[in-house]
Amino acid sequence: MAQEYKPEWAKRVEEWGKEMEKKYGDHHHRHPEPGEGTRTENLDSSCGQNDENKSRPKDNRPRWQRQNNPIGEIVGNIISYFIVTYAPIYFPGFFLDGYPAVRTVIVLSVIVHIATSLVILILPIRPVFYLGRTVLSLAGLVSLAVMATIFPFNIPYGLGHIAQFALWIVFVIVAIVTLFEFLNIFSADR
Repeated sequence: MAQEYKPEWAKRVEEWGKEMEKKYGDHHHRHPEPGEGTRTENLDSSCGQNDENKSRPKDNRPRWQRQNNPIGEIVGNIISYFIVTYAPIYFPGFFLDGYPAVRTVIVLSVIVHIATSLVILILPIRPVFYLGRTVLSLAGLVSLAVMATIFPFNIPYGLGHIAQFALWIVFVIVAIVTLFEFLNIFSADR
């Protein structure tokens, strides 16, 4: 069979690809090239083992402890407070007359989040963690309900109605998550 012509750059790219396949490729599914030895001769001795995963210890903590990061939540809520407080100063045309009511509810939600995160930080036990998550979800539900009802944002071209509808969809999703967070208080530890 006649050999087809390949430009020099295509040959180099193909060689590079073969080198990368040898170095990083999945050795379980590699088929030998014509003229190469059998499949078992091509397998690396460390086949199927990732050196990075071997050196990293497995986290044996329960799921709730891996999800527990009260310091990060406190910092995130402080940042949220500053955004909610100072955004209207820099973007006055984006906020409507109902924003002060929404801001008040959001600030109260931020305070509840910080207080709950502090309790979870002080009492790191599973029922307190899930009770705290339920309280956080309820505070988020209240904020979403007020924001979707008043909708204090000036979004042009009728997109405000779409955003308001999306807030109600998020409200339903958060309500379902809240129910599961509440049920986790009484569930067995995994």
